[in-house]
Amino acid sequence: MNQILGNSGEESDRIREFEISKGTVMKNLAAIAALLGLLSLSAHASAQAPEGDVTLYEGCEWSDQTIDLTVKPPLKLSFRWQACDGKQAAKVSFALDGNNTLIQSWDGNTLPVAQFWPLSGKKPFSLIEAVASPSIAEDERNRCQVRLDYITHRYSYEPTAAYMEELLARNEPFHACGTFGATNDGIQYFALIGDKVLAYFWVGQEAPLYDPASFKLVPQAAQE
Repeated sequence: MNQILGNSGEESDRIREFEISKGTVMKNLAAIAALLGLLSLSAHASAQAPEGDVTLYEGCEWSDQTIDLTVKPPLKLSFRWQACDGKQAAKVSFALDGNNTLIQSWDGNTLPVAQFWPLSGKKPFSLIEAVASPSIAEDERNRCQVRLDYITHRYSYEPTAAYMEELLARNEPFHACGTFGATNDGIQYFALIGDKVLAYFWVGQEAPLYDPASFKLVPQAAQE
């Protein structure tokens, strides 16, 4: 996981220091499966979120939270998540760690669901490349690229067309291009929050218990 990105050497050191190993990624996928076992989306979803496409589960209500990024100058984000009664969906909590990773906790389990970096004047394309490329496997070098979806305005770090053809031809779930890469087994992507923050969201397969579209920069005046 990464903290503030400084010069290129420091960026690489910090990225390598905090990147998640493939073994940890698989552990996280197992944790997601455990959480999804508590969710009954088709039977218990009761309302659609007014701001996005996240389903509000039965027995839950929206709760607002703010988090302070460990960056200079200070930045604060607000978002909403589902406070549930534990019957149809798990009781969860969210906290930001020192690497600006948002951690979801429930029943003794923890799972990273988002990570944040200040743009600090950088172009999103170059920052994503700096963040994502150090974690790719050696045999994926020059086979992964940054892509911007002009409809959703989401970014991804994904296989080139030729590499994607190879992966799809296997007709099985794949995870490619490292920790911040692509998979056909869930939803994960980069997105901008305002004009100051780059975020990466690990959403998974089902409606999450937080709303990725709700993240907003708290105005500086409101922070004082």
